[in-house]
Amino acid sequence: MPTLQQKGDGDYIVRGFHHDQHSTWQVLGEGVRVLARRGIRDGQWFSMDVFMELLTRRLVYHGNVPPSPVPPILRDTPSIAGLRIRAREFHRLLYAGQAKAALDFVWKSNSFFSAVESFPNDTSVLRSLPWHVTDPVAYELSTASQANLDGATRIGVVQVHFNERGALTAGAPGELKECWLECGRQWRIVWKMMKTEPDRATESVGADAGTTMVQGI
Repeated sequence: MPTLQQKGDGDYIVRGFHHDQHSTWQVLGEGVRVLARRGIRDGQWFSMDVFMELLTRRLVYHGNVPPSPVPPILRDTPSIAGLRIRAREFHRLLYAGQAKAALDFVWKSNSFFSAVESFPNDTSVLRSLPWHVTDPVAYELSTASQANLDGATRIGVVQVHFNERGALTAGAPGELKECWLECGRQWRIVWKMMKTEPDRATESVGADAGTTMVQGI
């Protein structure tokens, strides 16, 4: 799991594992404050969905040069069209109860991926639940970040709305904010099991911006 660590000079980093090797990310001051509001401090781990939200908001970065605070948003491009199609197909498969086929859409080359055996159970609450995918947005990843994310060139955010009454009955959230990575021109979702970690770890950093939950990682 990603772990917040304070260096000797007072700055903070996030340590994790990538392909069984240590990986280190720099954390901007705002990122440290966001984590602190979640009760996450020096030496404590947090969920990968929180990390991906920090990455999307450019509050963590890999390398020596901090990213620009406002990343360019990509809209109405072939890449975005591909993300929209992939997200809709992924949820169409989950709706139909075809978890094995949906698993092919998941980014698996990271040490935080849920066990393959648990994926059908993790997604069972979404079966036969009406859904709607809003238009996604995506951001370019820096070259340094790409090297630590299997060469992914872009990170996308997709918001999925579910039938509110049906979601409450099924025990599913009313909406999900998902993270996707474009690897080799193929978008894959960064998936995490729902409701399996302590509340502190599963809270979405996106809550500060009015979102409900980041599904992924």
